[in-house]
Amino acid sequence: MLSHQALLDDFPFNQMIEVLTVGNAGGLFVLWDDNMLELDEIATTVQEIHVMIKVSGTIDSWLFSSIYATSLWNMRKILWENLHTIKNNYSGKWLIGGNFNELLHSLDKKGGNPLNTPCSKDFWDIINYYEFIDQR
Repeated sequence: MLSHQALLDDFPFNQMIEVLTVGNAGGLFVLWDDNMLELDEIATTVQEIHVMIKVSGTIDSWLFSSIYATSLWNMRKILWENLHTIKNNYSGKWLIGGNFNELLHSLDKKGGNPLNTPCSKDFWDIINYYEFIDQR
């Protein structure tokens, strides 16, 4: 297992939540400076880190979800279920970022196998249900 702890020395942050890298799989982290932000870890799995973020000295907070979806479709469905649970139980501000390991448009793909239409459709369904905005 590989830790991302060395990143704290490379960037101007002093705190980290991580999912360790195992071989070529996984590896996810959230870095922050606790002089500027307060983070409360809500949930962590191999594909996601969810934290409540508050700017120090304010009362405003929001949920941040860092995503690194597996390429294994059956495992990715667990991620969709977890996001569904959050959507149904949280009504505040929510920022999601990361790699969903899925393509929405054939123009996003160059070479290799053609776009997997059923997987792409499922991802479109997720985006529409959660009212995500694709920031290309």
